[in-house]
Amino acid sequence: MLLDCAERLTPAQFDELSQLVKRLNPQCAVWNTTGGDQGPHHAADTVLRGWMWSPNAKLNPAQPLFNKYQQCQTAGKAFVLNVGPDPSGNIPDNQIAVLMQVKKLIENPPPAPSAAPAPAAKPDAAERLKTLKSLYDQGLINKEDYDKKVKEIMDSL
Repeated sequence: MLLDCAERLTPAQFDELSQLVKRLNPQCAVWNTTGGDQGPHHAADTVLRGWMWSPNAKLNPAQPLFNKYQQCQTAGKAFVLNVGPDPSGNIPDNQIAVLMQVKKLIENPPPAPSAAPAPAAKPDAAERLKTLKSLYDQGLINKEDYDKKVKEIMDSL
């Protein structure tokens, strides 16, 4: 459960609400989304080009949403994909179609482009550190995981 309204809660109110959710459903994760659509445990996007439904809302294509999903998987994060229910509370068919396209891409990912040369069996330490730094800078991994992986790379030298 993402709390988009968390910035309006005091820390005590947020804790109280989190405890209530956990008591009702112990498997539910509660994340404070204050500060945007990235967090230490998740990244979020939406099927809509904005966060709210409108009759003429443009949709995000499935492929970029799938790409963000893959980045999250690589970083060990949850990917939260939002939809915008219409005024009756239903999810419009065009949004469901995008969700189904993303689902198909997850189940059957497209093959990597064959034009690119095959990567080396193990990238050198500098390249691995550069990739890791990029994931950290994008907010896809937290500081603790970043430091741990840097240490692993350095220890492998």
